[in-house]
Amino acid sequence: MERESICHACGRTMNAAFFYCPWCGAACAENDSVSRQIDAVFEEISLLRASWAVTRFERMESELDTLDRALTDLLAETPAP
Repeated sequence: MERESICHACGRTMNAAFFYCPWCGAACAENDSVSRQIDAVFEEISLLRASWAVTRFERMESELDTLDRALTDLLAETPAP
């Protein structure tokens, strides 16, 4: 027989292994820590993505500066018509 618990939000019984109540959708009190851990992981992923985007823009800006200098040097070497 499966363990059952009672939803703290709606009071209905449900399988204790559920993370969310199938009746009202509330997070199970026993699994709140799991929910917080999952939220923390997604927050970390979000921060890493933001950091990666900033780093990517900095690399692109550096490459554009290098290309701009090379083009300026090339144009300086080209005789005027």
